[in-house]
Amino acid sequence: MIYLDNKVIAKPFADSKRRQTRVKNQLKEKSQSTLAFLGLHNFIATKIEVLNSDTNQCETFHLVGEGKLEFTETQQEETTDVDLDNINMWLYLKEKFNISNEAWHEIAMKAKGVPNINRIGKQINELNKKWNLKPTAGDVEGNQLSFKESLEEHIVRLQHAGDLNDGETFKNKS
Repeated sequence: MIYLDNKVIAKPFADSKRRQTRVKNQLKEKSQSTLAFLGLHNFIATKIEVLNSDTNQCETFHLVGEGKLEFTETQQEETTDVDLDNINMWLYLKEKFNISNEAWHEIAMKAKGVPNINRIGKQINELNKKWNLKPTAGDVEGNQLSFKESLEEHIVRLQHAGDLNDGETFKNKS
């Protein structure tokens, strides 16, 4: 027992199994509410491991999957053209100066208006979906775009715009 001015302020943790279960549940609930702020930064705590220094026992609190903790997904705002231009500008700067993801994370945490690494990653994936990029052959860094596929896509765009009619031929020097 822990005493303060001859009054019992805390019973030992190992007194009874029922008390241990109650204290563990209280700790788990407090941990869930404490870690809820992580959701604001796109992180979700799934478990917490704690060590009781009195008993030297490690306890794991599973926060997801027991039906007690539910995370609600918020609807993502629709990205406007201004937001997209802003993200593309930041993406350009990240790529131009070859800023690592770890460094970008630190910058985004400290600076206001800088998109986080998850948003940058989503934009990179969106851009990559638009083209059929393949890695360059050999040990050379970079990507390549098939000239044939690019030419076929351009012809389709010209046909839709009315600049090229069906059956019309053109010459290509390459």
